[in-house]
Amino acid sequence: MVEYKESLQDIDLRKHWLVLKRNWLPAAIVWSLTIGATVFIAISQEPIYEAYGKLRFKKQNTNYALVTEAGEKLGKLDSLNSKDTPLDTEAEVIRSEPIIDKTIDSLNLKTQEGDAVLYEDFLKNLKLETIRGTDILRISYKDKNPEKAQKIVNRLMKVYIDNNILTNRGEAGIAKGFITEQLPQTEARVHGAEIQLRKFKEQNNIVDLEQEAKATVAAVVDIDQQINLTKIEIEKTMSLTKELQNKIGMNSKQALTKNALNQSLALRQVFEKLKQVETQLALERTRFLDDNPVIIDLKEKKASLQALLNQQAKETIGSDKALLYKNIQIESINQTGSIQENLTQSLVNAEAEKQALLGKLASLTEVRTRYKQRVNSLPQLEQVQKELQRKVDAARTSYELLLKNREQLRLAENQNLANAQIVSPGIAIKFPVGPDRKIIFGVGFALGTLLFIITAFALELLKLSIKRTEDVKSKAYTN
Repeated sequence: MVEYKESLQDIDLRKHWLVLKRNWLPAAIVWSLTIGATVFIAISQEPIYEAYGKLRFKKQNTNYALVTEAGEKLGKLDSLNSKDTPLDTEAEVIRSEPIIDKTIDSLNLKTQEGDAVLYEDFLKNLKLETIRGTDILRISYKDKNPEKAQKIVNRLMKVYIDNNILTNRGEAGIAKGFITEQLPQTEARVHGAEIQLRKFKEQNNIVDLEQEAKATVAAVVDIDQQINLTKIEIEKTMSLTKELQNKIGMNSKQALTKNALNQSLALRQVFEKLKQVETQLALERTRFLDDNPVIIDLKEKKASLQALLNQQAKETIGSDKALLYKNIQIESINQTGSIQENLTQSLVNAEAEKQALLGKLASLTEVRTRYKQRVNSLPQLEQVQKELQRKVDAARTSYELLLKNREQLRLAENQNLANAQIVSPGIAIKFPVGPDRKIIFGVGFALGTLLFIITAFALELLKLSIKRTEDVKSKAYTN
């Protein structure tokens, strides 16, 4: 079976070869015409030249970064898609219609018919490719005129860089405008936060809480020491008072009363008169009876003087209690009376000192209570103050940052810096890059061979068709 198939294939190849052999002359003419047309086309086409230039892109513009922090953001290349590179994005920007149209207009590019070059036609001759492992983009353009291609490449790179500069400056202008709008609001927030902090300090009498806390704690310690010393002094004074009370046989109130009476000149004068009347009454009773007018008169004087004495005592000590003669110890000053008077005065002084110390203790205790209340309130005041201070600091930091960024953006807006630079200006290749005559000849040869085969078989089919027609006619005549 296999041998049969191989024999059939050999028969078919012989038939094909015989077909080509019988019709080689017309097929060769067709092949020659095709090759001739190919040679004519290859020779008649004008040579095409290429010019190229190179742009280097920087992810972050160091010139911007040296001048302003805002420039770091303005001159920064980035890509939203992690799979793409910023060079791919910038290549599409270069291919964009505004950039191409501006290049066409600036060079006044025309077709052979005198019309402006179309965007689509320009793209056909433009080629952008990244150099692997670098941040460099190669821009090439093909044209029949090498100088024209060179100018187009240079102008395209310049148009792109100018557009990049304008874009960066535009971004800076937009950002500066936004900051200018935000500044009054931020300044108002700073002012409001400062006023709130100032009112809080005024209402709570705050100057420096940290120093106040240290000073208050030290003051409380000092007051506690004073309170302890005062208590000790009070105990000493109370002991002295009790000792003096025991010596003079009266309490502090009585000693104060006696001291007040002894110091009253009017009371002393009345008492002296009363004493004289009593002495005279005692003498007269040795001579007369109680119903004698002299005795009666002296008794009346005595009673009058005692009433006057009581009245003077009440006015002196402020007591409405009647004083008896025996309670009044006003005597001529002698040695014994001087000691008693000194002890009484010492008791009075001790009582006065005790009352002063008690008042001091009460005052110290009150001051300590106020200090303790202040100390206890300091943590809460400090917390509130810190919150208010944080608001002030945050608002002030935002305001200062806006001022700083506005100034930086103003500088960035006035700069003519781009995130790309020309590392190789347009260079025209001396030798033409097209058309490729080897390809044209190859295509022409292949096409000629194909037409050679088609012509041979077409003629063979034509001959068979004619032969069959003739056979049919001959049979018809025979019949």
